[in-house]
Amino acid sequence: MFRILLLLLFLPGWLAANQLENNPSPYLSLHANDPVDWHIWSKQTLDKAKKENKLLFVSVGYFACHWCHVMQRESFSDSDIAKKLNKHFVSVKVDRELNPVLDSRLMTFLQATTGRGGWPMNIILTPEGYSIVGMTYLPAEQFSNVLDHLVENWQQDRKQLEEAAREVDAIIAKQLNAEQFPVKNMRVVDMQNAFLQQAMNIADDLGGGFGDTMKFPSIPQLSAMIKINQKKANKKVDEFILLTLDKMIHSGLHDVIGGGFYRYTVDPDWQTPHFEKMLYTNSQMVQLYLLAADVYKRDDYRAIAFDTLDFMQREMRGKDGAMITSLSAVDNKNIEGGYYLWSIEELKNILTEKEFQLASKAWNINQSATLEAGVLPISNKMSADAEKSLESIKQKLRSIREKTRVLPRDDKRLGSLNGLALAAYAEGLSHDKKYALQGEKISRYLQKLWNGKILLKALDKNEKSMGEGALPDYAATAYGLLKWGMANNDVTSIKTGKAILNMAWQKFHGVKGWQELETSLLPNPLYKKHLTDSAEPAAEALLVQATILVLQQTKDNSLQVRVKNNLGFVSKGIYEEPYYYGSLIGVASEYQ
Repeated sequence: MFRILLLLLFLPGWLAANQLENNPSPYLSLHANDPVDWHIWSKQTLDKAKKENKLLFVSVGYFACHWCHVMQRESFSDSDIAKKLNKHFVSVKVDRELNPVLDSRLMTFLQATTGRGGWPMNIILTPEGYSIVGMTYLPAEQFSNVLDHLVENWQQDRKQLEEAAREVDAIIAKQLNAEQFPVKNMRVVDMQNAFLQQAMNIADDLGGGFGDTMKFPSIPQLSAMIKINQKKANKKVDEFILLTLDKMIHSGLHDVIGGGFYRYTVDPDWQTPHFEKMLYTNSQMVQLYLLAADVYKRDDYRAIAFDTLDFMQREMRGKDGAMITSLSAVDNKNIEGGYYLWSIEELKNILTEKEFQLASKAWNINQSATLEAGVLPISNKMSADAEKSLESIKQKLRSIREKTRVLPRDDKRLGSLNGLALAAYAEGLSHDKKYALQGEKISRYLQKLWNGKILLKALDKNEKSMGEGALPDYAATAYGLLKWGMANNDVTSIKTGKAILNMAWQKFHGVKGWQELETSLLPNPLYKKHLTDSAEPAAEALLVQATILVLQQTKDNSLQVRVKNNLGFVSKGIYEEPYYYGSLIGVASEYQ
């Protein structure tokens, strides 16, 4: 007993309690057995850093992130690195999907100071919450050296580090505040031409999409371009949109066997995907292709949208019918893309000779593997008859995949992402009533998140709260419920959507602009006059769009004033970089 007391007294590091054990977030629970003394992001954690005069090490990632897993294996499972973190830092693990506002705030710092971003995102902060330095993935030895350097500087030049962190925070805040100044005599709707021009300036008019390195779907921008160009009728814009939509279907971005789209491709030719599948990507793709199908009279776009809805229902549905967050990029054998790739021998054993020849022609599979784990089927444009013949081959390969391969899933049922999914099923319902049951299940789940005053982010497996929602949660949930309620004549969904919408305006919008969190744990909370798109539409744009849906059915003077005021001015940020505000400009183009 005496020996145990001595250990308790002199070796407290041995008793470091990793707070992530039994965490309902699959990403956070991945780190439950790390030797790192992980804490969750909370006021208590920041108070601990202040009390102990320790730096905060905040590591942000998500379940489907390949390099997050790599860094976990290489660094956070390393006992020597863990000792450094436990002795000199208060270490915090953050699931970016549960805390997107914190993720965005820290990403702003990372991009401002390094010129790039990504995940895992690792930020060192002072005990007061001012960011000192940021980095993404680093190999273990390099990461360990960075920690040593920071500890040495903190011990020798703490005051200088604190002053530098405050100074950088002030510089970034000043730049962000400058973007909020209004531009005289301009409304959001007046930015349509500038938006199209900037989008076309960075468009790849030969390969589709934007930029010349990796290719992301950029769905908020493409959707806005379609909406705006219906009135502008710019032929070059239409040609680019159609090129991009076709490329995304007939490329490595689209899973021709199981349906659905990956998050992005790592090359500019759309050939090699980063194999994670996100609910937000696929929910938006449904709405994008249904919109394009109506505008451009393309039945194949409508078919892809339905195929994506079917994929979501088959592979991303949780036990209660609500949608899970993502499918991992790596399979259970830790092979990136392993779930989706095939060897030629494997395909020849599964398919008949006739099927193999047809699949080779349709999907380019009779070739040397470009990836270590095998060949990725990529769709060529085929005749309608050939596409029908391919369906049985798809089903055969999909069945083999489901029976013999395992793909880890992030089974969080986030309200915000289910709001986007419900909006997608609402669009699908207007074409096919078979989506009614699935939409109803999502709607019921979202309504459980609302208690009349507070919207929860999600419910865990035990139906317990996973935290209170922020503006993105309120906006997407209200939008999804209202879209569904109006498509399905569901009075309860409409009523709940309206209540959440009204609360969102009250909680998150005021004379200073938008505040995405009611209370920020970081110093100097940011207010923004307009919000930018990310891979998802800006929360502001979703809330304004949801409000417009209400105004189309009922007269509400207070909401009318809110929308008019919100769309009635342009900030310097929109004026200088309209591309990043595409969703809001698209909404304004339809409303005014």
